[in-house]
Amino acid sequence: HTTFVTDVLLRHEYIHVLQQQEVGFIPFLLRYIWEYLGNGYRGISFEKEAYLNDWKINYLNTREPEAWKKYR
Repeated sequence: HTTFVTDVLLRHEYIHVLQQQEVGFIPFLLRYIWEYLGNGYRGISFEKEAYLNDWKINYLNTREPEAWKKYR
């Protein structure tokens, strides 16, 4: 079988790793669920940051700490 992994997908997931490091895993999970229940998947601030920036090649080098807060 073929695995479909792209730089965009890896960057997207690494953004989530950084978010979890900033807030802690459990708070990340709780906020993720809370925002999902209130706004749906595309309304989650963590996902907004990841989707809007995962295509930017240099984003991980220029990302500001807690950048996800801009997407609340």
